[in-house]
Amino acid sequence: MKHLFGVSKQTLVTMLNSLFNEDFDPEQVEIVQTNSEFDDFNFKIIRGDLFFRITDEMAVKPFHYHLEFQTRRDRLIGIRIFEYDFKKAVENERLEKNSRGDDSEIVLSR
Repeated sequence: MKHLFGVSKQTLVTMLNSLFNEDFDPEQVEIVQTNSEFDDFNFKIIRGDLFFRITDEMAVKPFHYHLEFQTRRDRLIGIRIFEYDFKKAVENERLEKNSRGDDSEIVLSR
């Protein structure tokens, strides 16, 4: 399933716009697939499926998106997604705070 997102920038932005109800212009954004590996609380490696950072020329901060694929029944997927996203938020804050140099608010949304 991950290979479906290894397409052209135009197609990828169109898919993400559709999935997340956004309106990014492929000509005005930079999209990068970011780190998906983290240490869990037992220091084992956990891997999310896909994380993207979209930088829009018109936006102050980048946008971050996470796609997770469930191919078999797993009642713990919600907990895993929360763990991946928590780890990613900590990583993003550490990386972006240095570049922002400010104390701006962190916004989490669905």
